[in-house]
Amino acid sequence: MIERFKCSKEDFEDYLNEQNQDFENTTVWNTLQGKSEYGSTKGEKGYQRIAALKARLTAKKLGLNEERAAFYTKCLGSAFPAFGKEGEKRIEEYALSHELPFDEVELYSSVIEESLDSSGGFVFEGLREILLELFDKTKDSVIKEVELAKLYHEQMEILKIFDSISKEKYVEGEKFLDEEIEKNIDKIGIIGCKKQLIDYKKGIKAEIPSMTKEEKERYYKALDNYKEAFGDEFLIKFVLHEENKFSM
Repeated sequence: MIERFKCSKEDFEDYLNEQNQDFENTTVWNTLQGKSEYGSTKGEKGYQRIAALKARLTAKKLGLNEERAAFYTKCLGSAFPAFGKEGEKRIEEYALSHELPFDEVELYSSVIEESLDSSGGFVFEGLREILLELFDKTKDSVIKEVELAKLYHEQMEILKIFDSISKEKYVEGEKFLDEEIEKNIDKIGIIGCKKQLIDYKKGIKAEIPSMTKEEKERYYKALDNYKEAFGDEFLIKFVLHEENKFSM
């Protein structure tokens, strides 16, 4: 059970400014090194450091809070299981087939809070609401730093696809997308640029390897082991656990 501490508005603002650095010590961030989108060639932590840096630089250009933009970007990019989207699908299917409650927004918001708490950090009241906005893909947030995180999350999702095709495609794609954001962000805003990237991603045709039947069976077995060990809270434990990786 997470204890959420009450604080003044001023203390909460200071707290948010400190979380970018504090997040580097959390379990969910430190397990990223062993994770990657299935078919990608780089470690996940590398992708998310790039995304956070881009969010920070753009926040500075727009006069927004750089620390918070980087923190929210790291949160958004770090809370997912091994094998990225493939892993998410397996967990969702497992939860549904076992009649366990599953809500992606609630799950990954809880993952961040649990990770901050288990690493010795404080969880202040008010953070939950920000995280729910951060992980909700269906709504735009009024918090511009949250929208920056979503923007660069979308860019990284596209660059992972390029990276799975070739190193050259990744380099060319990154330059193109950076230029498009730089050119349009003053004209159509952060949300407009984010929606452009979402539309662009939908139009990309690329063959991303999917899990084989044997790999899926091994993944389900891992989920079974976690459920047996942790009960119905296994969803959060599975995403957070340091051993959430196994050889393919």
